[in-house]
Amino acid sequence: MSSLACGLANDIYTLVALRAVQALGGGSFLPSASGIVAEHFGSNRDRALGMFSSIFPIGGIIGPIIGGFFVTYWSWRGIFLVNVPIGVLVVILAARFIPHTAPVGHARIDFRGVLLLGLTILSGMFAITYLGSGNPPIYSPLFLLGVLISVGGGWLFLRHARRDPNAFIPMSLLRGKGFAVVNVVNFLFGAGRFRVRRAGAALRRATL
Repeated sequence: MSSLACGLANDIYTLVALRAVQALGGGSFLPSASGIVAEHFGSNRDRALGMFSSIFPIGGIIGPIIGGFFVTYWSWRGIFLVNVPIGVLVVILAARFIPHTAPVGHARIDFRGVLLLGLTILSGMFAITYLGSGNPPIYSPLFLLGVLISVGGGWLFLRHARRDPNAFIPMSLLRGKGFAVVNVVNFLFGAGRFRVRRAGAALRRATL
Protein backbone atom coordinates (compact mmCIF):
# COMPACT_ATOMS: atom_id res chain seq x y z
CA MET A 1 0.00 0.00 0.00
CA SER A 2 2.84 2.40 0.79
CA SER A 3 4.39 1.78 -2.65
CA LEU A 4 1.05 2.55 -4.27
CA ALA A 5 0.73 5.73 -2.21
CA CYS A 6 4.30 6.77 -3.17
CA GLY A 7 3.47 6.26 -6.83
CA LEU A 8 0.41 8.49 -6.49
CA ALA A 9 2.15 11.28 -4.52
CA ASN A 10 1.71 14.79 -5.93
CA ASP A 11 4.59 16.62 -4.24
CA ILE A 12 8.02 15.88 -2.84
CA TYR A 13 7.00 16.40 0.80
CA THR A 14 4.24 13.80 0.58
CA LEU A 15 6.62 11.45 -1.21
CA VAL A 16 9.27 11.79 1.51
CA ALA A 17 6.71 11.09 4.25
CA LEU A 18 5.34 8.07 2.40
CA ARG A 19 8.87 6.80 1.76
CA ALA A 20 9.38 6.81 5.53
CA VAL A 21 6.27 4.66 5.90
CA GLN A 22 7.57 2.38 3.14
CA ALA A 23 10.89 2.06 4.96
CA LEU A 24 9.12 0.99 8.16
CA GLY A 25 7.22 -1.65 6.21
CA GLY A 26 10.37 -2.90 4.53
CA GLY A 27 12.20 -2.99 7.85
CA SER A 28 9.48 -5.17 9.37
CA PHE A 29 9.19 -7.39 6.30
CA LEU A 30 12.82 -8.52 6.24
CA PRO A 31 12.99 -10.12 9.72
CA SER A 32 9.57 -11.69 9.14
CA ALA A 33 10.77 -13.28 5.91
CA SER A 34 13.98 -14.47 7.57
CA GLY A 35 11.94 -15.94 10.42
CA ILE A 36 9.72 -17.85 8.01
CA VAL A 37 12.76 -19.29 6.25
CA ALA A 38 14.45 -20.24 9.53
CA GLU A 39 11.31 -21.87 10.92
CA HIS A 40 10.54 -24.09 7.94
CA PHE A 41 14.04 -25.35 7.18
CA GLY A 42 14.94 -26.67 10.64
CA SER A 43 18.54 -27.85 10.94
CA ASN A 44 19.31 -26.60 7.41
CA ARG A 45 18.26 -23.06 8.18
CA ASP A 46 21.82 -21.74 7.92
CA ARG A 47 21.99 -22.83 4.28
CA ALA A 48 18.48 -21.56 3.59
CA LEU A 49 19.25 -18.16 5.13
CA GLY A 50 22.51 -18.05 3.20
CA MET A 51 20.67 -18.61 -0.07
CA PHE A 52 18.06 -16.07 1.02
CA SER A 53 20.79 -13.50 1.68
CA SER A 54 22.40 -14.18 -1.69
CA ILE A 55 19.42 -12.56 -3.42
CA PHE A 56 20.36 -9.08 -2.20
CA PRO A 57 23.47 -8.69 -4.39
CA ILE A 58 21.39 -9.73 -7.39
CA GLY A 59 18.80 -7.11 -6.49
CA GLY A 60 21.56 -4.53 -6.11
CA ILE A 61 22.59 -5.19 -9.70
CA ILE A 62 19.22 -5.57 -11.39
CA GLY A 63 17.25 -2.99 -9.37
CA PRO A 64 19.02 0.18 -10.59
CA ILE A 65 18.85 -1.07 -14.18
CA ILE A 66 15.11 -1.68 -14.04
CA GLY A 67 14.59 1.60 -12.17
CA GLY A 68 16.51 3.50 -14.83
CA PHE A 69 14.40 1.82 -17.52
CA PHE A 70 11.17 2.95 -15.82
CA VAL A 71 12.40 6.51 -15.33
CA THR A 72 13.63 6.78 -18.93
CA TYR A 73 10.72 5.20 -20.77
CA TRP A 74 7.81 5.67 -18.39
CA SER A 75 7.89 7.78 -15.21
CA TRP A 76 9.49 7.87 -11.77
CA ARG A 77 6.15 6.64 -10.46
CA GLY A 78 6.80 3.29 -12.09
CA ILE A 79 9.59 2.62 -9.59
CA PHE A 80 6.93 2.40 -6.88
CA LEU A 81 3.92 1.15 -8.83
CA VAL A 82 5.79 -1.93 -10.04
CA ASN A 83 5.80 -3.16 -6.43
CA VAL A 84 2.00 -3.35 -6.34
CA PRO A 85 1.45 -6.38 -8.63
CA ILE A 86 4.57 -8.03 -7.22
CA GLY A 87 3.26 -7.58 -3.68
CA VAL A 88 -0.16 -9.00 -4.59
CA LEU A 89 1.51 -12.01 -6.21
CA VAL A 90 3.71 -12.59 -3.15
CA VAL A 91 0.68 -12.53 -0.84
CA ILE A 92 -1.16 -15.06 -3.03
CA LEU A 93 1.84 -17.38 -3.24
CA ALA A 94 2.49 -17.10 0.50
CA ALA A 95 -1.11 -18.02 1.30
CA ARG A 96 -0.86 -20.95 -1.10
CA PHE A 97 2.52 -22.47 -0.26
CA ILE A 98 3.58 -21.44 3.28
CA PRO A 99 2.12 -24.04 5.65
CA HIS A 100 0.24 -22.99 8.73
CA THR A 101 2.09 -23.40 12.01
CA ALA A 102 0.76 -23.37 15.52
CA PRO A 103 1.64 -20.26 17.54
CA VAL A 104 4.48 -20.65 20.01
CA GLY A 105 5.06 -18.98 23.33
CA HIS A 106 6.57 -15.53 23.43
CA ALA A 107 10.33 -15.57 23.93
CA ARG A 108 12.28 -12.92 25.77
CA ILE A 109 13.57 -10.13 23.51
CA ASP A 110 17.35 -9.96 23.56
CA PHE A 111 17.69 -6.20 23.97
CA ARG A 112 21.33 -6.49 25.02
CA GLY A 113 22.24 -8.42 21.88
CA VAL A 114 20.38 -5.93 19.68
CA LEU A 115 22.17 -2.98 21.30
CA LEU A 116 25.60 -4.61 21.03
CA LEU A 117 25.09 -5.54 17.39
CA GLY A 118 23.77 -2.07 16.60
CA LEU A 119 26.74 -0.47 18.33
CA THR A 120 29.13 -2.69 16.37
CA ILE A 121 27.59 -1.91 12.99
CA LEU A 122 27.01 1.81 13.53
CA SER A 123 30.47 2.53 14.90
CA GLY A 124 32.07 0.54 12.09
CA MET A 125 30.02 2.38 9.47
CA PHE A 126 30.95 5.70 11.07
CA ALA A 127 34.65 4.85 10.96
CA ILE A 128 34.50 3.79 7.31
CA THR A 129 32.40 6.80 6.29
CA TYR A 130 34.69 9.20 8.15
CA LEU A 131 37.77 7.70 6.50
CA GLY A 132 36.14 8.02 3.09
CA SER A 133 35.06 11.65 3.55
CA GLY A 134 37.91 13.87 2.45
CA ASN A 135 41.40 12.60 3.16
CA PRO A 136 41.75 12.08 6.92
CA PRO A 137 44.80 10.05 7.99
CA ILE A 138 44.26 6.44 9.00
CA TYR A 139 45.62 7.29 12.46
CA SER A 140 42.91 9.93 12.97
CA PRO A 141 41.53 9.73 16.55
CA LEU A 142 37.91 9.65 15.36
CA PHE A 143 38.59 6.81 12.93
CA LEU A 144 40.54 4.81 15.50
CA LEU A 145 37.81 5.40 18.10
CA GLY A 146 35.13 4.13 15.72
CA VAL A 147 37.18 1.03 14.89
CA LEU A 148 37.91 0.39 18.58
CA ILE A 149 34.25 0.65 19.55
CA SER A 150 33.21 -1.57 16.63
CA VAL A 151 35.75 -4.28 17.44
CA GLY A 152 34.95 -4.14 21.14
CA GLY A 153 31.21 -4.22 20.50
CA GLY A 154 31.62 -7.16 18.12
CA TRP A 155 33.61 -9.10 20.71
CA LEU A 156 31.03 -8.40 23.41
CA PHE A 157 28.23 -9.43 21.04
CA LEU A 158 29.87 -12.76 20.20
CA ARG A 159 30.55 -13.38 23.88
CA HIS A 160 26.93 -12.61 24.70
CA ALA A 161 25.65 -14.83 21.86
CA ARG A 162 27.66 -17.78 23.17
CA ARG A 163 26.28 -17.45 26.71
CA ASP A 164 22.65 -16.40 26.22
CA PRO A 165 20.29 -19.27 25.24
CA ASN A 166 17.86 -16.74 23.72
CA ALA A 167 20.46 -14.67 21.87
CA PHE A 168 19.30 -12.28 19.17
CA ILE A 169 21.48 -14.19 16.67
CA PRO A 170 22.36 -17.68 17.96
CA MET A 171 25.90 -18.95 17.57
CA SER A 172 24.64 -22.09 15.83
CA LEU A 173 23.52 -19.87 12.96
CA LEU A 174 26.80 -17.96 12.82
CA ARG A 175 28.77 -21.22 12.74
CA GLY A 176 26.76 -22.57 9.79
CA LYS A 177 28.98 -23.07 6.74
CA GLY A 178 26.36 -22.06 4.18
CA PHE A 179 25.46 -18.88 6.04
CA ALA A 180 29.10 -17.89 6.52
CA VAL A 181 30.14 -18.57 2.92
CA VAL A 182 27.29 -16.58 1.40
CA ASN A 183 27.91 -13.63 3.69
CA VAL A 184 31.60 -13.64 2.78
CA VAL A 185 30.54 -13.53 -0.88
CA ASN A 186 28.15 -10.66 -0.11
CA PHE A 187 30.94 -8.80 1.70
CA LEU A 188 33.35 -9.20 -1.21
CA PHE A 189 30.66 -8.16 -3.66
CA GLY A 190 29.83 -5.04 -1.65
CA ALA A 191 33.50 -4.13 -1.32
CA GLY A 192 34.05 -4.59 -5.05
CA ARG A 193 31.00 -2.51 -5.94
CA PHE A 194 32.17 0.24 -3.57
CA ARG A 195 35.60 0.29 -5.22
CA VAL A 196 34.02 0.44 -8.68
CA ARG A 197 31.90 3.40 -7.63
CA ARG A 198 34.90 5.20 -6.17
CA ALA A 199 36.90 4.53 -9.35
CA GLY A 200 34.03 5.78 -11.52
CA ALA A 201 33.70 8.97 -9.47
CA ALA A 202 37.44 9.58 -9.69
CA LEU A 203 37.35 9.04 -13.46
CA ARG A 204 34.48 11.49 -13.85
CA ARG A 205 36.34 14.12 -11.82
CA ALA A 206 39.45 13.58 -13.92
CA THR A 207 37.59 14.04 -17.19
CA LEU A 208 35.85 17.29 -16.12
